[in-house]
Amino acid sequence: MIPLMKIKIGIAEELAKPTTCPECGAVHEMAAALDDEADRLARPEDFVVCYDCQTVSVFDEDMTLRMPTEAQIIDLSFTEIGKFQKTVTDIKTLVAKSREDERE
Repeated sequence: MIPLMKIKIGIAEELAKPTTCPECGAVHEMAAALDDEADRLARPEDFVVCYDCQTVSVFDEDMTLRMPTEAQIIDLSFTEIGKFQKTVTDIKTLVAKSREDERE
């Protein structure tokens, strides 16, 4: 697996405690910003794209991950949706490249 910090979407930070994707159960110890606020730490209500399954989830108040509420999904702007789509594409590209490198 490629460390999250190799994704050029922001500065990766180590989370205070590992968190688990609510969709696939992957454990994540780092997070990176998806926007121009790459210099700030993750905080509650921030959206997250899982590196393993590319599902979008949200940090809860205790910094665990949960699925977004219907209201949060409805409130997303087209810009935010575009960032998620680009991030998912970037992750899939990196995973494919990593698999090719492993075969060589």
